[in-house]
Amino acid sequence: MYARFEGDERNLTRAFEKISVYAYKNEIKLKRENYTVYVERKDSLSTIDVFVPMESDG
Repeated sequence: MYARFEGDERNLTRAFEKISVYAYKNEIKLKRENYTVYVERKDSLSTIDVFVPMESDG
């Protein structure tokens, strides 16, 4: 699953929370690992892509 965060980096946890809530509501199991990619950083504002792999049913 993927979420793009734009804003103050101190609030990055909101992207992870958004992914967790979406997964819970849609009965999607997520792996415990995650990947964070900093796309852009200007002063105190950042654009960050957050990826969390889904569990496979196999």
